[in-house]
Amino acid sequence: MKKWNYLIFSLCLLIGFYIGRKTVTTEVTAYIPQKPITGHLEPIITSESKPDTPNLPMRDTVYLPGDPVVQVVDTAKIIEEYQLLRKYSEMLFDNEYGSLKLNSEVQYNKLQSLDYRFVPIQKVTTINKKKVFVPYVRGSYSTLGFFGVGGGTYYYDVGFDIQYQTDLTRSGFEAGVSYKF
Repeated sequence: MKKWNYLIFSLCLLIGFYIGRKTVTTEVTAYIPQKPITGHLEPIITSESKPDTPNLPMRDTVYLPGDPVVQVVDTAKIIEEYQLLRKYSEMLFDNEYGSLKLNSEVQYNKLQSLDYRFVPIQKVTTINKKKVFVPYVRGSYSTLGFFGVGGGTYYYDVGFDIQYQTDLTRSGFEAGVSYKF
């Protein structure tokens, strides 16, 4: 009979350790904004060209077939538009890699300033592995004079165990169920 007890105990222990290698994998992906990169670019004129035949009104009255059309050139309005400071703000892209925003100022028909702000985003993937079966061994002593050696396994949070008990004159097995909080 003792031979069977040792065999059952060894078999349970062996099965518990082999099954204990099974894991459940969960993957969590987070996009974390990083420190912004900002800067200012000085406008550099690479080339300027003047058209050979500018499209400017040469006279105030334009004759078309039919009625004459009087074209009025408002010089004050042209000067006002020339001196006007225009500010532009454009989001070039905003995706999983980051966002890039350009701010520019145009005055006197020229680019006065160009600023940029790039916020990179870092993709962080966390892989969590949780064991489905967690084997364990245990030993015990009772005030009634019983010694015990056993083992078992937790399946997620529920544990199943078996323990061999003896008081050196009698022996037996104890089976149990436990819950992990």
